[in-house]
Amino acid sequence: MKRLYQLILLFFICSTVHNRALANQPAVHRDTPFLQDYSVKYYTNASDPLLKVAADRNGNIQVLSASGLLKPFDGEFLYPGTLVPDVSYRPMAGKKVTDLCSCNEQFVFLDNKAVFSNAWAGKLFARHSLDQARLFACATDFTFLVSDGHRLVCLNDSKVLGESNSSDEIIQMRYSVNKALFWILGKKTLSVYSVKEQKLTRIYDGKDFTSFDFFDQGKKVIIGTTNGYLVLDTQSQKILGELNTKLPCPEITCVKEIDNEIWFGSNFGAFMLRRDGKFNYYNGERWLPGNKVTDIAKGPDHSVLVLTEKGLGQIFFKAMTLEDKALYFETQVRQRHIRN
Repeated sequence: MKRLYQLILLFFICSTVHNRALANQPAVHRDTPFLQDYSVKYYTNASDPLLKVAADRNGNIQVLSASGLLKPFDGEFLYPGTLVPDVSYRPMAGKKVTDLCSCNEQFVFLDNKAVFSNAWAGKLFARHSLDQARLFACATDFTFLVSDGHRLVCLNDSKVLGESNSSDEIIQMRYSVNKALFWILGKKTLSVYSVKEQKLTRIYDGKDFTSFDFFDQGKKVIIGTTNGYLVLDTQSQKILGELNTKLPCPEITCVKEIDNEIWFGSNFGAFMLRRDGKFNYYNGERWLPGNKVTDIAKGPDHSVLVLTEKGLGQIFFKAMTLEDKALYFETQVRQRHIRN
């Protein structure tokens, strides 16, 4: 019995020493992945305005400038690239492209003769009758609405389905799948064009509009102005709440919904509205080649394309651990900074 007590006492002493040793050990950090945002910048030396940016299903990026189509070249994180002329399709050289969009994840173009594309074996070529055409929007069935700023032509496969005129200067058009309507933003009005009825209907009057897009699965429209933004319900066609001016920069130049996130472009950078009502603000040369944003689009590889007057900023969102981040910088240092 005495021996048994001795064994129990010995076990208790050893257990206490072991627990104290564990308690004195430093805590081990678990290197879990987090979402890291970083930017790759592409500058331009040309003085021509940069108008639109888009990406296709193959990961190609095209930028529409006043002098033609450009594409990014040779850019990496902390190593800026450039925008160079896109000569992928030689027959495009003589065309005066006035608008660009991504339709069904393929590039579609507008010039003074037609809506056309190099995708789908080049079969898409819908002629229109507007010599000064500069805007268009695409429906899922390849019905297009083309405008020169006031006149509107709805067409499918070169067949004109209807025409209309807007008293307001048109600055942007988008297609809503939910109601089969083209939504048309003017400088002072928001209107809808019915494909079925071939009718233009004004639904809201305001002032100083600059851009708009759908969000909340097409149930709402967000309208950017020169002093904040408005939210409109697509069902009731009424404004929800008041003008929101509490922004990093209230002078909005473009609005885009990307992966259920609302992005704003302004004269002082771009910002994304978070779920908590705050903003992720991307400003300065850490993120963008210039601060005056002209267009925003969804990019390849979980990125957002922010076009400015001085070039293109491609903001990536990548899941990585601290070790991954450290190894990235170590690799870059070895490739670019080790000498002799």
